[in-house]
Amino acid sequence: LGPGEKDVRVNLPWPVALTLSRISLDDGAFVTPVKPKYQMLCYGDSITHGYDALLPSRKYVSQLAQYLEAEEHNKAIGGEFFFPELANTEESFIPDYITVAYGTNDFARCQYSVFLQNCKEFYENLSRTYPQSRIYAITQIWRKDHEKDTDFPDFFSVKKHIEAVAANLP
Repeated sequence: LGPGEKDVRVNLPWPVALTLSRISLDDGAFVTPVKPKYQMLCYGDSITHGYDALLPSRKYVSQLAQYLEAEEHNKAIGGEFFFPELANTEESFIPDYITVAYGTNDFARCQYSVFLQNCKEFYENLSRTYPQSRIYAITQIWRKDHEKDTDFPDFFSVKKHIEAVAANLP
């Protein structure tokens, strides 16, 4: 890396526990652990989980956490959709930020009436469980099969409903 002080960030895979028992450095080198200012809790599907990210550090949740100086707690599950009971589960910490990114799988695989109810209950439960946290709704992204035949009015009705539900909660 050449002469002079350098900052090197090591991003470890998030789904594993790690205990560092020993480290060896050249003379004069030192390690300073990153102590995030905030806690960020993320719910979502495969995109939030990190599917298609070339590296763990390149998934949007990791980049957002780094930008916000937050420790990432990723509860995303590939293929998942709104599951209200999950939002009733309290963590061992109080998150400063919470992101929720569901909707695309709901459109593809459940009935519209089920989506309407589950979305509403999920956000209500989350708001009640974490009243002091800032909660952000991330609406679904475009998908190739957005014109697929489902019982939803259309793909964009998902976005409209999420926005309406989130707008009525603290």
